[in-house]
Amino acid sequence: MMRKFVFSILAAASFAVAGTAVASPQVWNGPSIAFAKAPGTDPTLAENQDRLTGGVWLTRSSSGGIYNVAPPPAGPGEIFFGISSPAGTAWAFSGLDSNPSGAAFGASHYGNLHFTDWAGALGGSGLLLFNILDRPGVLHLTAEDVYIDITFTAFGSARSFPSSAGAFAYTRTTASPVPAPAALLLFAPALTALLGWRRQAPPGG
Repeated sequence: MMRKFVFSILAAASFAVAGTAVASPQVWNGPSIAFAKAPGTDPTLAENQDRLTGGVWLTRSSSGGIYNVAPPPAGPGEIFFGISSPAGTAWAFSGLDSNPSGAAFGASHYGNLHFTDWAGALGGSGLLLFNILDRPGVLHLTAEDVYIDITFTAFGSARSFPSSAGAFAYTRTTASPVPAPAALLLFAPALTALLGWRRQAPPGG
C-alpha cells in the first residue's frame, strides 16, 4: 500500500513538472554581463559573437552596424549588416522614437515601448553615432519573445576613427534564474518517504 501511495504521488509530481513551461514573454533580469568585440577582429569567430540564444548571435564587420550570424534553421545566417539587421530582433532606446526615459523605461516596461529595427531605433544612420553610447536600450528577441536591458558602451567608426573599425561593446542582462518547480517542493516529502521505505523494506519486499 505504501509503495502504491508513494508512486502515485511521484507520478503526479512528474506530470506537474512536465507541464511547467517558461512564461512568455520573458524579461531577462539576471546579472548583467559585458560583451566587447575589438576593432579589426573576425566576426565569424565565436569569441567575437554574443550568442544570446540559439537563434541570435550578434557581431559586426569592419563597417556598418551589428547583425545576426546565427545559422539556420534557428537563426537567419546574416553575413553582413542590412537595413533591418540584426534579423530576429527589435529595439527601443530611452528618449528616442517616442519612447519614455528614466524610471518609465526598461525591459520590464516592454508593453509601453515602441520597437523597431536597430538603426531606426537610434534615429537612423545620420544620428546613430550621436545617440548610441550610454543610452539605455531594450532588445527584443522576437522569435523567443525575450526582452533584455542593454546599453552600448563603445561603437567604433571606420570613417571618424579608422583604428576603431568594427569595434563595439555593451552591457546587457542575462536570463533570469529559474526557481525550483513548485511541484518538486510540494512533493519532496514523498521522495523522503520513499527513500525511508526502501531502507526499511525487507529483501524481496
